[in-house]
Amino acid sequence: MTNPLHDLGIAMDNIARWAYRRVLGVRIPAARIRLADIEADRQFITERLQTACADVAYWRGELERTEEALDLAQQQLADLRSKRITTNRHRA
Repeated sequence: MTNPLHDLGIAMDNIARWAYRRVLGVRIPAARIRLADIEADRQFITERLQTACADVAYWRGELERTEEALDLAQQQLADLRSKRITTNRHRA
């Protein structure tokens, strides 16, 4: 005859093994799915960041060209005003 505590211990081990298989068996695929989702999110974020950086470079270039055109237009306006003042002085 076996010891009842021994039988109880074996039964507890069997229950624990079954529970681990059930719980971890469900958790491992869930963890893999979560990992795949996070990796997909990372890839998406990386692509969006690259696009954003390209957009920033483009718009900085546009800003520089616009500022240069603005400076040129202001200089041309100042030159025209200067010429008008000079022309008006010579007429008077």
